[in-house]
Amino acid sequence: MATLAAIRKESQRLIKLKGKSCSICGGKKSLQRHHQTRNAKDFIIVCQGCHTSIHMKDGSWGSGLKKIKDCVICGKPFLPSHSKKNVTCSKDCLSELGRRNANKRWHPESKAAESTALYASGMQLSRNKSTQSSKRSRISKEQTIQNEAEK
Repeated sequence: MATLAAIRKESQRLIKLKGKSCSICGGKKSLQRHHQTRNAKDFIIVCQGCHTSIHMKDGSWGSGLKKIKDCVICGKPFLPSHSKKNVTCSKDCLSELGRRNANKRWHPESKAAESTALYASGMQLSRNKSTQSSKRSRISKEQTIQNEAEK
């Protein structure tokens, strides 16, 4: 069987678009061939707007058909309305997903044991550093006060 590119090329050789018009609206600008099957001779000539609407109606516009997904929060099946990247079925579930992701960021104790241990050791190091810097600032403040008292 011929590839889709070969079928398109063959149909371009068969019939030129120059001087033709859209078979749906009669427009003469931005003409394209709409292949209804994988056959070089089986196509209609349509303008870009009509071609888009044909594919929008059958769900094959863009990167292909959207597939039914399960919501990552509630588990309900849903059809993404505007993007294939949607992972939630509603605004409420999206809000909950955001809350959970924020909790992962701000409360890492809910993560796996390994990451918790790594985080805890990192926190211990940063606490030691902050304790040392606060001691230094306290000592320098005390020295400044003593120097001003001596004057």
